[in-house]
Amino acid sequence: MNVISAAAIAFMACISTAAHAQTGHGKSPHQVQKGPDGTLRYDVASFDVVGITLGMNPEQVRPLLTKAGFTLSERQVPAHQTYERLARAQASRLNQPMPDVKQVSDVSEITGTDTERNSLTVSFLQTQAGPVVATVKLTFDRDTNDMIGLEADIAKKYGAPSRKMLGSYGSHWCSMGNIAKCDLLTDASLPKLSFVSAILETSTLTNWLGMQSARNQQIEAMFQPTSADRQRRLLGR
Repeated sequence: MNVISAAAIAFMACISTAAHAQTGHGKSPHQVQKGPDGTLRYDVASFDVVGITLGMNPEQVRPLLTKAGFTLSERQVPAHQTYERLARAQASRLNQPMPDVKQVSDVSEITGTDTERNSLTVSFLQTQAGPVVATVKLTFDRDTNDMIGLEADIAKKYGAPSRKMLGSYGSHWCSMGNIAKCDLLTDASLPKLSFVSAILETSTLTNWLGMQSARNQQIEAMFQPTSADRQRRLLGR
């Protein structure tokens, strides 16, 4: 079988630890260093939004949202997006036996709204261990919050943004790592936090692309690598 990559191993570590971030004022409560482009870089995997960190499962998320005063609504994962169906699709594509994978139909998204009309969306990635948090979006209601002081409050929690861009391009907190430039694009492999003040005032913590890539590698590792033997026999080699 294929060897699971370092990214997949890191992905599993993210699921198992799901470390909680601390809040504070003044200096950032999080580990920080300079990136290749001179911007501040953070351990964004330790960031939380209302206590929710990347890698948590629904059982961990629900009580945190309730405690924070959000009413909850849930959406189930479509059948074709379950981990079992993704593995089955890979088996069909490679024409190989289906591995022993449990069929789990679980939540794909939890949304909530509080009495001040702030809204929260938690998106889950389907994995072999079950659904885990890959994106958290918190949208602040403009009429019930102090918009003038909002960005300052966000910086007190997480630290100064790695990059603050003009207008609707927003502020971005990028992870430590080898990515050369921190800008508005989502990092393809590492967690990132962004705050955008455009139509809505929204803070987004995500590692969807990185976690999805590692999950897919994990599925690929269940199967034998493709071989050139048959094509060479057909070609008489």
